Amino acid sequence: MLWLRVNWSLAYVIAVVESKCGYETLRRSANLVKGMRWIAFWTHLFYGLTIGGMVIGTNVLFVLLGEMKGDKWKSFSVISQTVQCSVLGSLAMNQFLVLNVVLYMYCKDLKGEKVPFEYVYLPSDDEKNNHAIV
Repeated sequence: MLWLRVNWSLAYVIAVVESKCGYETLRRSANLVKGMRWIAFWTHLFYGLTIGGMVIGTNVLFVLLGEMKGDKWKSFSVISQTVQCSVLGSLAMNQFLVLNVVLYMYCKDLKGEKVPFEYVYLPSDDEKNNHAIV
């Protein structure tokens, strides 16, 4: 399962950027990741342990403290820990998404292909002067 996850780690980026779907995205992802599998593996391992550790750690903490009995789950500590875990988990997932986009760009550059996007233009008020962000 981990081998498939590493090989197909760029599939959803390819589906969005290159507008491909189905098996074509999976084949393209496996082709792009070839030679960069260790980087993809370590990113999956790091973010999997980070997000999984937060979720499991929070649940274990609730059980050890006995906060889930009766109406104690409504206490401030349980709600605070749940909010903190949710915020940190969403930030970690967002970083993982950005990391996969950067890995996609790096893999394409390594294969000698042109990256489909280099600059993002932000429209200004007068439409004459656009600001480019690299």
